[in-house]
Amino acid sequence: MRKLIVAALLAVTAALTGAAPAQAASTAKAILNGSSVGIGVLYDYRSSGYDEVLPSGAYTTSLGWPHAGGVYIGSGYCAQRWTWNESQGKWIRAGSDWTAGNHAVTSGIVKIVAYRMRSSTAC
Repeated sequence: MRKLIVAALLAVTAALTGAAPAQAASTAKAILNGSSVGIGVLYDYRSSGYDEVLPSGAYTTSLGWPHAGGVYIGSGYCAQRWTWNESQGKWIRAGSDWTAGNHAVTSGIVKIVAYRMRSSTAC
């Protein structure tokens, strides 16, 4: 009986400690707001809301965060995504533009440049 209890406790401990590294791997080191307007930032990604408004030109590290999990792009806005390429020493465009809503950031240092939508239906 004692072996079963110890085994159950070890399984629970492994499951709980296993969740933290997976979360850390799905976050960026930092987000830079390259916009002229504030953007919402999320410490850990979720599908709605945001934790803080990141001012223009600021990094999430200025909030005291060791990582960032996502961004919120406001209604009527879109955003370009850029990643920092250390070996080339420059920002590289990363995929298509994001529309309004919450978006996860996954690795490295990410720059977000929000801009007004070009039309009522497209970025």
